[in-house]
Amino acid sequence: VPNDQHDTKYVVLSLEQYQLPTGKLRYHWNQIGEGSLVGSFIALRLQLIETPLFLCLFPEKREAAESAIDPHLMNNPKMQGVKI
Repeated sequence: VPNDQHDTKYVVLSLEQYQLPTGKLRYHWNQIGEGSLVGSFIALRLQLIETPLFLCLFPEKREAAESAIDPHLMNNPKMQGVKI
């Protein structure tokens, strides 16, 4: 989900479903990570996974290849230790 304050930031959410004692179903969203725009990818940092995951925004296009990630963006401190 895009972050309201930053155009290049994202919030990673998970949906939890639970049932009340009355039998009615309820839903709750939990924030489980954050993402940031890196070239034509979103780098997802999840709480339970040490290495970021990359979500390609345009998988059907040629520029979606790993080479589309700008190496200068990888110097971001949040991206330390990331292997592509």
